[in-house]
Amino acid sequence: MTPISIPQENLAQERRSALLTIGLLLISLLLGWQVKTAVQNATRTVERDGFTAEIPDGWLVQDGAGDLVFVARNPLALDHLYRVSQVAAADDLVLLAENRNLERGRLDETFRILAAEPVVFAGQDAYKVSFARADID
Repeated sequence: MTPISIPQENLAQERRSALLTIGLLLISLLLGWQVKTAVQNATRTVERDGFTAEIPDGWLVQDGAGDLVFVARNPLALDHLYRVSQVAAADDLVLLAENRNLERGRLDETFRILAAEPVVFAGQDAYKVSFARADID
């Protein structure tokens, strides 16, 4: 085998080409990631009965009845939902929240309370309930 010498000019040009290709690849990946993030984070505003909510774009909105103002569902996973309810004001927020939780527990066997605590929201007393649905077989 005889060694072949490559001129220095060709080596420099190949290095530049490789660096430009890598740079173009990184820029393309970054732009693609930004487009993906923008599409996934797109939201729209829903206004019903004086309530305003930001929901993911593409979710289905269904008007509610009774104290349920509306329900928004992910069409790709119907068990992912966002519910807005209006409950009459009461003097005892703890009692109101407990009654609401009992009602939800009767309607849905998978309803589980994770945490419940009084909070201040927009300068008003409120009661925050974190919950999950757990199907235990």
